[in-house]
Amino acid sequence: MNRPGIVIAAMAALALAPFAAQAAAPAKGPAPITKEQKARGLKEVPALLQAAGVSCNPSDAAFLGTSEEKVDGKAVKQNVYEVACQGALGYIVMAKGNEKPQTYDCIAVAESGTLTCRLDGNGNPAQTLQPVIAKTGRNCQIAQAKYLGTSPSAGITRYEVGCSNGPGFVLDSPLPGSTAQPSAISCMKAASGQINCAFTTKEASVAELVQLTASQPAAKDCKVKDARWVTSDPSKNSEYYELGCDENKPGFMAEIASNGSFLRTLSCAQAQGIAGGCSMTDVNTAQTAESGTYTKLAKAAGYDCTVANYRALGVDQASKSEVVELACSNRADGVIAYFPTDSSSKAKFWDCVRAGARGINCRLSKEDTAYPKLTAALASKGRNTCKVSGARNIGIAADTKTEYVETACADGLPGYVIAFDDSSDNVKELLTCGQATGLGGGCKLPTNVKK
Repeated sequence: MNRPGIVIAAMAALALAPFAAQAAAPAKGPAPITKEQKARGLKEVPALLQAAGVSCNPSDAAFLGTSEEKVDGKAVKQNVYEVACQGALGYIVMAKGNEKPQTYDCIAVAESGTLTCRLDGNGNPAQTLQPVIAKTGRNCQIAQAKYLGTSPSAGITRYEVGCSNGPGFVLDSPLPGSTAQPSAISCMKAASGQINCAFTTKEASVAELVQLTASQPAAKDCKVKDARWVTSDPSKNSEYYELGCDENKPGFMAEIASNGSFLRTLSCAQAQGIAGGCSMTDVNTAQTAESGTYTKLAKAAGYDCTVANYRALGVDQASKSEVVELACSNRADGVIAYFPTDSSSKAKFWDCVRAGARGINCRLSKEDTAYPKLTAALASKGRNTCKVSGARNIGIAADTKTEYVETACADGLPGYVIAFDDSSDNVKELLTCGQATGLGGGCKLPTNVKK
């Protein structure tokens, strides 16, 4: 994200300097605010805040004086006020004739170096950001805050926040009247947009990721050497980070919610499609380690496959499963594997013909490696004379949860349509091509079409 368009330096030069020049305090410090100043402030500020579109329930206010600036060679005066708001940031308010009053919050004012908020209610302006932070879901006991800029087009004011109970972040707080929502940006992500946090070190950000992922299998035997922000997923309101490991061990990616909570880890194989994938892990190292992982997962689910190669295809949201194509060194047939991301269900495996019904085509194995399995399916229903030489996935009938596969026989005689249970290898029935005319346009393989 780029820095907001209006920076504190510009604000100080254009808006605060005139007042500071005329209201400059003597060396002994500013004169105390009088009762008369407060009385005038409490009387005049509410209408000015309303005109400025600022929601504030004043707990205290004061008229600070009048500043003057030159506009087209003419002296233009403006009244300057300070207001403390109950449970929210206080402001310096500048009112010039009939123009819309300008407001500058006390954190921004402090950054100007020319003026400070002096009312008791504004004594610790950083703390007034606590309710805004709470809306982001972040657990932060705010210790300090720094104004970074304002973006009228985005409707936000941007601050850096330091937390006493962990790493800080960059906070986008909605401007008065804006429809923008409060949001927190990690310092690691902010650095990718050339915003460097002053309160949180890179080491602290990396340590937080290490802590969040410590219990995950991907982090086992990994001594994290570095980490980086990778990309955002607006559809899930989450962020991806890559963690690299020492001693040439494979690293991984972590998906973290915008509120800073952990969602999941992904191996570098799974993360290939995420903004270019891992950059801190050698591909060969990762593939060797992850092939072993997939071998264990497959065998644990009852599929005897020593993984020689794999292709990560992402996550199937419907079944909450990691989808991976596997090629095995101990068997010719490849499969598309669905490995559940939790332990609540069992892994499933689809051969390279039936994978088509799930919108997936094998690339590591040819489709004909599934033919022996289809031959066995025919034999299980008493059709022992057909050696499958061709196959076509017709599709799945959602109402009956039945998957149909057309087969052709090597002897040139008409083949059959196998009706599978759509969630297993169970064969429900066999249909001749004559019986299957209403399924996906009927049989279409050359030896099954009448000439």
